[in-house]
Amino acid sequence: MELKQNISISENGFLFDANTGDSYSVNEIAGKILSHLKDGKEEMEIKTAIQEEYEVDDLTFERNYYDFTNLLNHLGLLTM
Repeated sequence: MELKQNISISENGFLFDANTGDSYSVNEIAGKILSHLKDGKEEMEIKTAIQEEYEVDDLTFERNYYDFTNLLNHLGLLTM
């Protein structure tokens, strides 16, 4: 899964969908996950990168990652 090409991410934690004009605000970790998704990285690569930078166990990462990516998918921001 990847972030759609028309999605822009700012360093300040804003996400903008150029097709719809919708914008969203995300926290720091969500912004990093979005950047990794935009770069086409797989879940395990993202998990490793986040766990290297933040103290988060496997279960917590997976639960939050799936919740977040499900939300992104529901908003139509991901390609499968």
